[in-house]
Amino acid sequence: MNEADKLCTHFLSLGIEAEKLRKHPLEKAGVWGVLTRTSYPCRVRVAGKNIGYVGVIKASSEYGTAYHLDYLVPLKDTPSPLCRAKLRTKTQSFWSTDIIDIEWKGETLADTLNGDLNLKQRLLEEFRLNKPLTIEITPEPAYQSARLKTRAGGTGFHFPSRNMFDCLDRIAAHVIKTAELLNEGAGTVK
Repeated sequence: MNEADKLCTHFLSLGIEAEKLRKHPLEKAGVWGVLTRTSYPCRVRVAGKNIGYVGVIKASSEYGTAYHLDYLVPLKDTPSPLCRAKLRTKTQSFWSTDIIDIEWKGETLADTLNGDLNLKQRLLEEFRLNKPLTIEITPEPAYQSARLKTRAGGTGFHFPSRNMFDCLDRIAAHVIKTAELLNEGAGTVK
């Protein structure tokens, strides 16, 4: 069983409808790998959520193999370059690993995410219970999507808990709303 099969099984166990794809429906010949500087041998479609697709990335180094997940959020129009944000964690001290606060950095999207106090609380609870994720949101014009790049520290394959997936899906909802507002304000980019 490969990583995409394991991820599908995990999503199904959480009550999230998912299926493995051989090829992304929007994929143009070779574009997926060119854009990410890696190949996506494992892709999963998620149904009924703001997140549409999940790419499984394998990264090997001298310290071991780690798998990262990229979540694609399909958008109605080409995403604005301003639809970016990066999550920053704050610890008690320089040497501490205890996360005491989080903050989104970026443009309009970061302001929206920082204003969602319920999301902030849920992410802090998740990070206290499980390994914290780095989350970076970038536009993905080739797929008319936004990408939520996630990475957990260490090696191995870190499946999202149901709470973490729900947080990511809530982030995706903010991405969709912000992208629509940015495109309306600037005229839709085609």
